Amino acid sequence: MPHFLDDHVPVRARPTLPPGLKVRGLYLGQGSLGLEILTLDSDTEPRSGAIRQVWKDRLGGRAAPLLVIALRGDTAIICGPAGEDPPIRRIEAKQAERLCIRALAEPDRNAALRFLHDALPSLESDLPGIRNEGLLSNHELARGARLRNDWTKAQFSATPILGAAGMDLLRRLGFAIERAEGVTSLLRTGSRDRAIAVLLDAGETPEGAAPRFQNLSPVSWALTIADQRNLPWVVVVQGDRVRLYPVELGVGVGRRGRTETWIELRTGLMRQDQAALLWLVFSADALKPGGTLEEMLESSKRFASDLAVRLRERIYDRVVPGLATGIATARGLKTFTAEDLRLTYSMALTVMFRLLFIAYAEDRDLLPFSTNDAYKHRALKTKAREMATSTAPPGDEPHLWREVTRLFDAVRAGDTALGVPSYGGGLFETDPIISKAGAALATIALPDTVFEPTLRALLLDETQDLASPGVGPVDFRSLRVREFGTIYEGLLESELAVADADLALKKQGKDFVYVPAKAKDAVAVARGVIYLHNRSGARKSSGSYFTPSFAVDHLLDAALEPALTAHAE
Repeated sequence: MPHFLDDHVPVRARPTLPPGLKVRGLYLGQGSLGLEILTLDSDTEPRSGAIRQVWKDRLGGRAAPLLVIALRGDTAIICGPAGEDPPIRRIEAKQAERLCIRALAEPDRNAALRFLHDALPSLESDLPGIRNEGLLSNHELARGARLRNDWTKAQFSATPILGAAGMDLLRRLGFAIERAEGVTSLLRTGSRDRAIAVLLDAGETPEGAAPRFQNLSPVSWALTIADQRNLPWVVVVQGDRVRLYPVELGVGVGRRGRTETWIELRTGLMRQDQAALLWLVFSADALKPGGTLEEMLESSKRFASDLAVRLRERIYDRVVPGLATGIATARGLKTFTAEDLRLTYSMALTVMFRLLFIAYAEDRDLLPFSTNDAYKHRALKTKAREMATSTAPPGDEPHLWREVTRLFDAVRAGDTALGVPSYGGGLFETDPIISKAGAALATIALPDTVFEPTLRALLLDETQDLASPGVGPVDFRSLRVREFGTIYEGLLESELAVADADLALKKQGKDFVYVPAKAKDAVAVARGVIYLHNRSGARKSSGSYFTPSFAVDHLLDAALEPALTAHAE
C-alpha cells in the first residue's frame, strides 16, 4: 500500500525480520508505555507464525500494547495488541489505517487497549464496525441493501465520510443542525425537524447516567425531548461512533424497548465496500419521511417474517423428527411405549431449545463469541459458517455432539477457558430430580450423520430472494422473542407417533392432516418412522399460538398500567 499513516511521524526501528518482510515505520501512542504500532511491507503472503514471532520479539516481555501490521497490497495482516498468543486478523488496509489513527489518538495505553479490545473483533464479522440491535435485519444490511438501485449513488456519497466524527459527521450526512436545549440539538431534513441529536463527551456512554443529563442516561434524556417535540428519531454521536434509536415503540424487527432497539456505525471501522450503509441509514435523505431508512425497515420486516415461517417449517418437518429418531436409536428403542415417546419427545425439545438459546445468545452478544477465541472456535455461529460452505458428508462419530455438549455444560456450570459464567437454569440441567430429559441426554451421543442435518436445519437458512439467493447462518437477531414463544406453544400442542402404515398429507381446511397413503399418494412418512403431529392429526407449523398483540396491548393499558399507577399513588 503506497500510503499508510502518512500524517504521523514514525520513530526509528530496526527489528530482526524474516525474509520477505521489511520495516515501514514504528508509531508511538500517548502516555507512558503507550501503544506501539510496527508497520511492515510484505513481498509475499506472510505466515501467521512469522508475524506472531515478530510481535513477540518486538514486545520482549514489556507491558506496552503492540500492534504489528504487515501490509500486502490492499490487505493488512494484524497481530496484537496483547496476550501470550495474540490473534492474527486480515482486514482491508484502509480499515487498518483508520483503526490505527483512532488508537494512536487515545490518551493513554489503557484507553487504547479498551478501544482495540472493542474494535478488533468487529472487523472479522460480516458487518465490521456495525452493531445492529433489532432495528434492521442483518440480511438487509449485508445483502438486501446492495440490491437497491441507489446503492452506487449512496456509496459515492458516503465513502469520503468514512472516518468523520462528531458534529462534522452529521453535517456531512446532510443535516441542518440547530441547538434544541442545553445538551441536545435538532437535526433537520429540508424544512422539517426529524431527530434529536446528542454529542457525548469522552467517558460517557449512551446508557450510563451523566450529571449534565440530570443524572439520566443521554439516550433517555434525548428520547424525552424527542417525545416532547414529536420527533421520530434520536441520534447519539461520540467520536466516529453514530447510533440511531427509534422514538416510537414497536419499530424494528426485534420489537424490543426503545432504549434496546438501535443501530450503530463506527465510520472508522467500516469496510470501504459497505460505506453506502452509512448514507442509506443515517443521512438526511435516509431519515426524511418515506426515505431510505423507512424502505429498509419495511424490507427487514418482510425478511424477518419470512425467516420466522421458514424456521418454524424446518423445526416441525426436520429438526424435531430428526432429533427424535436419532435419540430413539441412541437409546436402543425398537418398540415404543407411550412413555418412551413422551421422554424421547422431551429430550428432542430439550436439545432444540438449548441450541436456540445458545444461537440467539451468540447473536445478541450474550455469549463471548466476539471476545473469546476459544469460545469462537466452538461456537454454533462458527459451525453454521463452516456448514454453509462445506460439501463433505458427515461421519459416523459424534464429534459435533461432543463439541456442542461442551457449550451446554458451559452454560449450565460455567467454563473459564471459554469465558462463560455459570447460568444454571433447568433447560441445561442434567440432574434427574430436576430434569429427567436432561439426565437421559447426558447418557447418549448422536453421530454426525444425525446431528449435522439437525444443526443445518436449525442454524442455516436458504433465502428465497431470487435476486440474492444463497445459504447462510440464520439471523437470530432479527427474530422476536415472541417467535420462540410461538414455536414453544405449538410444540406443546404436538406429540410424537410411530407410523403404523405409510402416511400421506391431505389438506383439510387450513391444515395438512396425516392419512394412510393410497397407491398414487406421495408418502410423507414411511411405516415405522417417528413423526410429529398435533392432537388433530395435523402437521402444524405455521399457526400462531401466542396471545395476539392487540390483546397484549389492551391488557397492559387496561390492567397493568392502572395497577402500577394505583400502587405508586
